[in-house]
Amino acid sequence: MKLQRRIAARILKVGENRVWINPEKLADVKEAITKEDVRSLIKEGAIKVRSVKGVSKGRFRKVLKQKRKGMRKGAGRKEGKRSGRRWGKKVWMKKVRLLRKLLTEHKTKMTLESYWKIRKTIKAGAIKDKKHLIEMIRSAESTGFGAESTEPGAGRAGKAGSK
Repeated sequence: MKLQRRIAARILKVGENRVWINPEKLADVKEAITKEDVRSLIKEGAIKVRSVKGVSKGRFRKVLKQKRKGMRKGAGRKEGKRSGRRWGKKVWMKKVRLLRKLLTEHKTKMTLESYWKIRKTIKAGAIKDKKHLIEMIRSAESTGFGAESTEPGAGRAGKAGSK
């Protein structure tokens, strides 16, 4: 029986433990000596391959369904600080992009000088949120930067054309 199992394993390209021999046809299997004999027994169904035992995904699917509903996200599930659970860089990028977009919308109300000054303060992280930015824009308008100048190069830091 060991010989037949080994030959069958080699033909079927599986391990010897995965070769299943039909207990009703043991006599036929014992008579098989050559590879051809074993091949014919495989065709008859006296020798088969056992399927691989895998890990069931049933429990995983059940948990996934619950997670999609918003369950399994309570305080007991969380490890680490709030700042450790969200990526600081992404939060920063989102905030800065939003503030820059808002500043660009108000660009027509101020000079280039005040626009760039506020933009640099956004980059520096000095402006906390939308409300703070709007206050900065209003203060820039009230301090005399409100009206656009018609002179070329007005509102720019430094002289036009200099290196």
